[in-house]
Amino acid sequence: MNIEYTDKGKLSIDVSALFYDMEDEQKIRFADTLSVEDAIIKNVAQQIINGMTDSCSYGACDDDKANPSWPLALAIREVSKGANDIAKRQIERLENALKHQEAYHRKVSDWAWSMWHKSQDMGLKPDWLEYNDVHKYGDIELIYNDTKETKKEQK
Repeated sequence: MNIEYTDKGKLSIDVSALFYDMEDEQKIRFADTLSVEDAIIKNVAQQIINGMTDSCSYGACDDDKANPSWPLALAIREVSKGANDIAKRQIERLENALKHQEAYHRKVSDWAWSMWHKSQDMGLKPDWLEYNDVHKYGDIELIYNDTKETKKEQK
């Protein structure tokens, strides 16, 4: 293992050599720490899906065997077997998010509709609304009909 100080006062460690010199238990702890890092997750996922990372690095893989032994091949096999379950959970999560979004939209729409009617009951007329104006918002149509003026015109 090679450890040295750079000319800028920084410590330089050959991580490959450091990892190679570690005991198996230390490697497992170190790998467990790294396994939750976004860059590591991305690179491993790329190897499982594409066979290599963006920089064309790849681990040993014997996924073409009936009983693969390399960890990358085992990961590919495990993900492949669980792909339907993973997709099902993802679809259910997305459907649930849509249901919550639709419920929120309905709640806001209902609130806006009730505020509109309350303002009309109080005799308020928005500045942007003219007599007998029709305003459409998606499936909602707002019609302002000033009943006082209408009654005057009818007399």
